[in-house]
Amino acid sequence: MANTYDLKDKVAVVTGGAQGIGHAVAQRLADNGAQVVSWDSNAAQNAAAMHGVGTAVKCDVSDWDAIQAALVVCKAAW
Repeated sequence: MANTYDLKDKVAVVTGGAQGIGHAVAQRLADNGAQVVSWDSNAAQNAAAMHGVGTAVKCDVSDWDAIQAALVVCKAAW
């Protein structure tokens, strides 16, 4: 790993963490000590992708009400 960061005691919300670039970002943040929360509309895929990495929250980021609900879940976990 070329760059490392001390993200201990930090929380990172990653949109689209169930696959692709979002998942790679979530993994990298977790590897550097962050508590990772992935928001993705595919609940099953998100849960599988976040196993051992962070917390999966079902959220369609194009829906304002879904974002507000996801924030409530995140705040309860923090």
